[in-house]
Amino acid sequence: FRGRLDTCQGEILLLQAKAHDAGKMTLVADLEEILEWTRDIMRRDVLDTPVPAKPILGLTDAELRAHSHNPKKYFGTGHFLPTYDMGELILGLNRLRALVREMEVSAVSALKEGFQLEKPDIVQALNRMSSALYIMMLKDKGGIYK
Repeated sequence: FRGRLDTCQGEILLLQAKAHDAGKMTLVADLEEILEWTRDIMRRDVLDTPVPAKPILGLTDAELRAHSHNPKKYFGTGHFLPTYDMGELILGLNRLRALVREMEVSAVSALKEGFQLEKPDIVQALNRMSSALYIMMLKDKGGIYK
């Protein structure tokens, strides 16, 4: 699980560099927030302290759900499946989202004792990160990251 956190951090940094080169500084900032979430999850796992409920991309849990389930309303674009011609940034966000979903599965496996999940807060934080990355894909597709 911690190895997957390290891999994810490396992927975030590479994508930040690409976003910076493309002049998409708002995307760079949003990726920085995702990077900090990843580092905080690692820190809290090591120190065995709970991950607090806090906004991500400025959105509460309810707002995150509303934005990710109603993209046309918030981003001017509907749900979509990525295709190769959408460009490196949106494909990189999609890759990060997939990595976070893999981390979530890995966390469930690593953090369970029998049938009891030892750190459900970490799994929930990873689930929220996945939703935030989907929102970032929608923002990019909707032209919000300029």
